[in-house]
Amino acid sequence: MSTLHISHPSLGLIHVTERRGSHRVSARWKGGQLHVNIPAGLPADRIDDAIERMREDLERIRPRHRYHIGTKIEILPETGTTLRSYYASLQPFPNTAT
Repeated sequence: MSTLHISHPSLGLIHVTERRGSHRVSARWKGGQLHVNIPAGLPADRIDDAIERMREDLERIRPRHRYHIGTKIEILPETGTTLRSYYASLQPFPNTAT
C-alpha cells in the first residue's frame, strides 16, 4: 500500500492511498482533508481524471467551518473569542440561557 499527496487548486492537499483490494476510486473528507482510495496499479492520469470527475460533489460535501478564528461567542455570563476553527460536524455549544 503506497500513499502520495496531490495538490489541487480548489480541494487543497489530497491524500491518495493505493489499496490492493479496492476496485474503484472512493473519497471522503477526514479532519478537513480529502482522502482518496484508488485500486492498485491505477495510472496517474486516471487518478487526476477521477478526482476531477468527483470535484463538484467533493466541494459540495466539504465540511464547513462553523466557528472561525476571531468569532465572538457569547457564553453567559462572559464573551469569548475562538482561537481555533471548528468544522460543521461538531455540535454547537448547548444553549444554557434560561
